[in-house]
Amino acid sequence: MTLSRTLGLAVAAALTLIVVASPASLAGPPPGQEKDRSVEDAQAQREYDKAVRLTRSGRAQEALEHFEKALPRMNGGSDIFYNLVMVSEAAKRWDKVLLYAQGFLVLEPGSDDAAEIEQKLDIAVKRLTKAKRAPAPVTFTVDPPEARVLVESTPIASAERPTALFVPGKHTAEATLADYTPATVAFEVKAGEEPAAVALRLVKIIYEGTLAVVTEPA
Repeated sequence: MTLSRTLGLAVAAALTLIVVASPASLAGPPPGQEKDRSVEDAQAQREYDKAVRLTRSGRAQEALEHFEKALPRMNGGSDIFYNLVMVSEAAKRWDKVLLYAQGFLVLEPGSDDAAEIEQKLDIAVKRLTKAKRAPAPVTFTVDPPEARVLVESTPIASAERPTALFVPGKHTAEATLADYTPATVAFEVKAGEEPAAVALRLVKIIYEGTLAVVTEPA
């Protein structure tokens, strides 16, 4: 990790958060949209900073809401997911712990913090099962396989980790990859049913235009 996870904050229990993060997009913005993206990045950073301040004040639920507002512009890195897991646990939002822990593990499966996040994921599964909201597995098949699968702005599956857990209910998955049209699929998880399978296929974007070659006389 390039950022320290050593800030001790109290929210019903001691939390460790990333204080600084940078907005990270999946790909560079199309021509003419750089200014709009810059504004979105600045707003995301403000939401992130406010979430950290709220966490310091012991207001975990409010911090969670502001981290989530920053998430769409910061979901390319694991730091925000680490924080989301911590504040979700403090707010006892076990459905959120389930989601964001898996997002972290997709991005950082072998990091020093992965074992800690795995433990919190296990706790979330047990708490949700006790509350009769037992998570069920969903396996994603994506074409091309290097595309990223997102649910609620969270990278939920990859070629190395194709199966994810979801609470019963309706969900929407989106697969994204540079130079491909995103694919979106709605799916439903029902308690007690067989594991679900979701397939997403992206279509390659064909760029058309005229190439002008200008040469100078020798």
